[in-house]
Formats: sequence, C-alpha cells, structure tokens
Amino acid sequence: MVAQGSAGRAQIWNTTMLLRMEPPGQQVFLLLPPSTSARHAAECPKRGWDIASLDPRSLARCATTTTTSHVEGRASAIRHPPHPAPALLRSLPTPCAEPRTTRRVFAQLASVADVFFRQKGMIDDLATLVLATPDGLGLTSFHHVLLSPYSRYPLISLDELSQRPVRDRHVAWSAEGHHVSCFQRVVLCKFHGSAQGMMATGQVVLRHIAPRLPPDPMGFGAEPVATHSTLRVLIESRSGPTRNIRNLQQIVKACEQENAKGFEAGSFNHLSCKILHTGDTPTLYGVERFYTTVAAVRSAHVLVAVHGAGAANSIFMESDNVSTAMLEIRPCFPIRFFSLNIEDPAQCHPSDYEAAALASPAITPMRGEGDMRARDQHMTLRPGAFLAMLRHMGALLRNDSAWRSADAAGALHGYVVPEGLVLGGLCEQNMTQHLANGATLIRV
Repeated sequence: MVAQGSAGRAQIWNTTMLLRMEPPGQQVFLLLPPSTSARHAAECPKRGWDIASLDPRSLARCATTTTTSHVEGRASAIRHPPHPAPALLRSLPTPCAEPRTTRRVFAQLASVADVFFRQKGMIDDLATLVLATPDGLGLTSFHHVLLSPYSRYPLISLDELSQRPVRDRHVAWSAEGHHVSCFQRVVLCKFHGSAQGMMATGQVVLRHIAPRLPPDPMGFGAEPVATHSTLRVLIESRSGPTRNIRNLQQIVKACEQENAKGFEAGSFNHLSCKILHTGDTPTLYGVERFYTTVAAVRSAHVLVAVHGAGAANSIFMESDNVSTAMLEIRPCFPIRFFSLNIEDPAQCHPSDYEAAALASPAITPMRGEGDMRARDQHMTLRPGAFLAMLRHMGALLRNDSAWRSADAAGALHGYVVPEGLVLGGLCEQNMTQHLANGATLIRV
C-alpha cells in the first residue's frame, strides 16, 4: 500500500511519504503538512508497530540526497532514505499546520493534488490518499469531497491507517479489501513549485461531483440562473461564537416585503432571499450535506457570506455568464476588499469571547489583537442598507458596461453608515472625506 496528505501555500514545500508494499500491491500516498520537519517527526508519538515511518535521523539525511525514480511507472523527483526502518508515525504533533477550512483545503491541498496527480501524472487513481491531521483529528466532509477526483478509493486519515487491523474486517479504502499496515520500503518526497488557482481546482471538483448534486435544493425554481428574472440571494448562516448575523430572519422578511412592493434592479423584477445552513442535521449530513451546499450555491445569483472561509463556496457558483456575484460582509473591519463594509458601530457587537472578557476581565483574558476582535464581531444589519446593496448589485449584473462604469467611477463597493449606504471604491478609509468629495449616499 501507499499514502497521501497535505500541501503548501503559494510556494509549495510539501513533505510526503510514499509507503510501498513488496511485492507491489495497493499504494497509499501520504501528504504531510508543509511545516512537518525532522524535528516534528521526532516529536510524533511512537504508539505501536503497525505503520512504517522514517527514523528522524534518516529524515534529516534524506534532505541532501535527491534522485529520480518512478511512482506507478511515472517519473517523479523523490528522496531515498538510506536506512528505512519500521516505526510508527501515529499522528502529527500540534505544531503541524494542517488545512481545516474549505478555503485552505482548496488552496493548500486539492490544488496541489490536481497539479501533481492529475496534470503531472505523479500517481494515478489507484493510490489511496491518506491525510495526516494533528493529534488524530477526524476528516470533514469537504476533505472527502475536494480530494475525491484523485483516487477511486475513499480518503482516510493517518490515524485510521495506523490503527491496528481487525481480522476479516472489510475496508473500502484498500484494493486488497482489508486493512494493510505493514510496509517494507519508505520514500521521502519533496515537492517544489506553485499550485494553481482555486477556481481551476473547483471546476475539476465540480465536474467530478456534478452527478451527485441534488436538483434545486433551495426551491428557487428550475429555470437557469442566466435567464431567471428573480434575483436569487443566498445568505450563509454561520454558527459558533463569532461573526454571526443575528437577525437573518428579519433580513429575509425585509426581502419578501421588498419583493411584494415591486422589486426592480436591472434585468431583475423580483427578489428572493433564502438562508443557507451548511451545518449537518439529523437528516442531512456528511458529503451529502456538502453536495447540497454546492447545488444551492449554483442556483443563486448572489451569495452573501460574512468574511471568512465560508466565502470559498463562491468557487462553485455559475461562472459562464455575468449573472452571479459574491457579496462578502465585513463587520466594522478596517481592511477593505470587494465587500459590504459595515461602518456603523451600532450594527456591530462584540463576539462571544470578547463579551466574556469585557464582562469578567479577571476571569477571562482578552484574546487577539484589535483587528482580530473587529473581524470576529457579530452584526445586526439594517435591512434597508442591505437591500440597497442588493439593488445596486442587481443593476450591475448582466450589464458589463454599467459594471465597468461603476468600477471606473469608484462606486462598486458598499459602506453602511448610520444614514444608509455609501458607494465607493476599494479601501475607502475616511467616510467623512469620501462623502465630502461627492460620494453617492443612498438614504434608507
């Protein structure tokens, strides 16, 4: 067998291990996080005997010996350990940086897998992919989905691979059909280069999972996004102690009222806003939950998300027309981007951890710097300003000349102030001066 795992950032320095059965059998390709080093390998606990690893001293010596070998008949750069010896690499230590969000898995793992495995042919889909996670953490649904194009077998974690096998128990990830965990040869590989953009990887994943996507999960209707006259708006709902929109139901009700009054924006004459819940439920969970999220995003014209990894779902939006857009909301955050920036302090509230620290400073220490706390604030949005932004965006979709004109005039982005919505360019830092210079203010 053989194993796989994680990837680097723009410049990739991936340490990987190729574990082979002799005589040749199923391969498992193991990708370790980019921060994994001989020092980290030495820190990893030795908890058994059933998975091969490199001796840390051999790992250090391997860094100086590079040769050319073959993986499943395909040439690839590898490094040969001079003294491979059985040992256990059960899980990676806490210092190892491992992708735990959709965006990071896209950028640091799936994009690298696409370049090296699919495009360069380093391995084929007969290899089992094994992801090393810190402290034996389990895999998420997006780990499974985003790596599914690159192996015919399901992704497993290093913790699963290193468990003691149970006699006669069938496993889906092995060509042999049973848990294989003894290896006679270990090869250390080092990848160098730059990964491709996330959009290109997203299209590969999308083609692979398209047959599994449910039709119209949000009930927008079967008409294609490119021609539908109703502006379909999908608002992601976060859960947890930070960056929640606390009045989502009020926002949706405001959309319904606006539609009833006669919504008009460019080529759109109706408005429909729906809440997208991406968390598991008793009836929808795991990869099916992820497939439903992808299908929901593809049925919308506008995806609204609070700043964070959830915006990565925009990668799956319809992209072969000018009818779709991503609206990112940033809560009183000083760094600007293409987004709806909340400038009104009355609409921003401390995150749960900041509120706890403010309420009991002697018990709960304050976390992070000021910009981190600003990013993590909750929000109570004024529906009028939000609707004004949707109307502004709707007028620009499907109208390339209007879009270019707004961009040239520095009026693409929205800034919510107590009086309403101010249109501006990227990185408007001084609202008072911006308004004094003649910026458009939509009062609501």
